[in-house]
Amino acid sequence: MPLIHNIMLDTYSFIMLAVIVISSIRLIDQRSLQNRLFKAMLLLVMFLLPIDIIARLDGFASPLFPTLNRIGNFLIYFINPIVPSLWMLYVHHQVFQNEKKTLHLVSFLWMPVLANIVLLILSQFFGWFYFIDSQNVYHRGPLFYFPVALTMLLLSISFAITLCNRGKLDQRSFLSLLLFPTPLLFCIVMQLIDYQLSTLVNGLAISALIVFVNIQSRSIHTDHLTGIHNRKMLEDYLKRKISAKSPQRSFAAILLDLDDFKAINDTHGHDMGDKALTDAVQLLKQCVRINDFIARYGGDEFIIVLDISDRSDLEAMADRIAQSAREFSKYALQPYQIQFSLGYAVYDADTHMTVEEFIRHIDTIMYENKQSKKEVAAQQTHGPKIAAPAQSFRLVARHTTKPK
Repeated sequence: MPLIHNIMLDTYSFIMLAVIVISSIRLIDQRSLQNRLFKAMLLLVMFLLPIDIIARLDGFASPLFPTLNRIGNFLIYFINPIVPSLWMLYVHHQVFQNEKKTLHLVSFLWMPVLANIVLLILSQFFGWFYFIDSQNVYHRGPLFYFPVALTMLLLSISFAITLCNRGKLDQRSFLSLLLFPTPLLFCIVMQLIDYQLSTLVNGLAISALIVFVNIQSRSIHTDHLTGIHNRKMLEDYLKRKISAKSPQRSFAAILLDLDDFKAINDTHGHDMGDKALTDAVQLLKQCVRINDFIARYGGDEFIIVLDISDRSDLEAMADRIAQSAREFSKYALQPYQIQFSLGYAVYDADTHMTVEEFIRHIDTIMYENKQSKKEVAAQQTHGPKIAAPAQSFRLVARHTTKPK
């Protein structure tokens, strides 16, 4: 491929990745490991694009060009295993959603990266990976296939992780993680056939675009800790539900507050508090249907939006959640309990409540439920014993007062 074509293709890829990076910084939470890994991959690929041009200065006799040619090829081989290593970490975190377990993989991935660096340095003297002759022309060495095989191995492991954990991913994320290596593998094969077809880094850029469109851009509306929808997505979703409501077709919402969450943080630490939140989300997911909407509304508050118009169905769902929380607290081997205060209601089309008014409505019900349980607990502690609080919860949860 003529050098000018390489420059044009790499420039286009660089601009595309720059737009993705800017969008990621502006719109996506930079604190999560998933987003940090993705950003690191983007920046590495952007760095490789101009290096790829430098490494194509074959045959130019000027004293500067041989030096640039050597530097460019050295850096490409140096970075070669780092991008697929970052991709493996990204896939692992996407599947298991556990930062500590994902970071634990780093202790294994440094070994192939270090082996590649050692062989690369030795190749400068023995020409194992490649060598550049006196005419400033690049030639493949006898161990050229080692870095290629290493890249293929890391991508294959990532592919296997995705395939073996299909049930932990939604359809869109699953297909995107499977498709990521496709452009890259195609470019690797083409470059193995003809070295002049320098499109490997461009294949990485296309793969990054696939992930950004199908996974990363969705994290704009995702809570980075629990993986469910965030408050912005909740408000947008409720606006659409209210716009589509009718007297014959309505919806319902449940606001849940995790009881004694501050005590969990204070007693067991913030890591255990985060674990309690993720356990609570998993509990809620097991209670609702796959098409029901779950969002994190605040620190320890969640909202479920359901396609339910009948009051009795809504009460049955609230009872199911309460029962699941009781079973978790009884059988789960955790140093904390999961209990919720709930406020819920079917949206009344005749009231024409806005999103803010409807959330305020169920929040009032939830707050009264929480206060009622505190009063019962106080009476049991300081006063004569009274009946179990189940009836109090039930009465408050059925509160249907409309906002004034």
